[in-house]
Amino acid sequence: MTMWIAGVALLAGVLGLGFAWPVLRPREVRQQRLEARDVLAEEWQALDRRQADGELTAEQHQSLQAELGQRLLNETASPAPDRPADTAASGKRWLLLGGLTTLVLTGSLYWRTGRPDLALAPPQTARSAIGDDMVQKLAARLAANPGDRAGWAMLGHSYYVLENYDGAVDAFARIAGTLSDDPDLLAEYAIALSLSSVEPKPHAARPLLEDASRLLPDNSALRVFLARDMLANGETGAAIAELEAARELEKADPLRVKFIESMIEEARHPR
Repeated sequence: MTMWIAGVALLAGVLGLGFAWPVLRPREVRQQRLEARDVLAEEWQALDRRQADGELTAEQHQSLQAELGQRLLNETASPAPDRPADTAASGKRWLLLGGLTTLVLTGSLYWRTGRPDLALAPPQTARSAIGDDMVQKLAARLAANPGDRAGWAMLGHSYYVLENYDGAVDAFARIAGTLSDDPDLLAEYAIALSLSSVEPKPHAARPLLEDASRLLPDNSALRVFLARDMLANGETGAAIAELEAARELEKADPLRVKFIESMIEEARHPR
């Protein structure tokens, strides 16, 4: 448990640095750092695959996560004084790094709780790492530069992590036409629409949930949110089919299966 907390804390620190640290380093140094982070990102995926294949126990997986988190933190910690001419591509890389870190954080929470809905609510450590002041500064910059697509993507993602779903909807709606190029951001927008109190909504949540689920067919949490929407509209059969597909995806995890089966039971026998 302690190792898990340490790993999450390290990853949250990386997320905060990913948003806060100026992408203002000389091009040559920045490229070296990006290449190193690309390698580390592949190692994250390899760790998850090894655990899924049974090569690593949960404890081993957590320990290696913490170690890799420290390496990621070291990669982001070197100072650099100069502003490069082209920050857009760098900003996109930072967004991808932040997305990777958030996925690891939420995936870890998913594993700990077996709750697909809670997995989509980022842990307090991630919310603290971003901070309202940081987001406000980004929002102010975008007000002066509304054509910055990567900036709106980062702002929408930040609001999503902070559970400000109304803010996430507003930011993502500005770049909705391009979100199909980034399935993870599309999923965040769809879920934010499902949870937002904004009326009228700029887009219907249901089609975006369906699109995101097609692009991310192995994302069981998306299927659960889609099933919730179907149940709310009386589409019990379709909802159960989505939940059964989600259960099949998570059959190796009894906690997740138990949660999904409780939803299936509720759908079949509503109280």
